[in-house]
Amino acid sequence: VCSVTPAFYLYEANQLPNPLRDDLLVEKIRFENGALVTPGSAGHGAKIDWETARRYVDPGYRRPVDLR
Repeated sequence: VCSVTPAFYLYEANQLPNPLRDDLLVEKIRFENGALVTPGSAGHGAKIDWETARRYVDPGYRRPVDLR
C-alpha cells in the first residue's frame, strides 16, 4: 500500500530479528539505499511459505463454525 500511495514519504520498518516475519515469506523483505524493494509479481507481491506458516498455527485453535 505504501509503495503506491503518491503522498507517502516515510515508513519506519522494524528490522530486528523476528522469526515469524523473517521465515514466513518465500522472498525476504529487502531494502536498498534505505528504500523498500517491492516484488515485481502481481498483487501485493508476497509469496507465503505455507509449510512454515503451518508451524505457527496454535494446536488448540478451532475453526469457527460456518453458519451459512
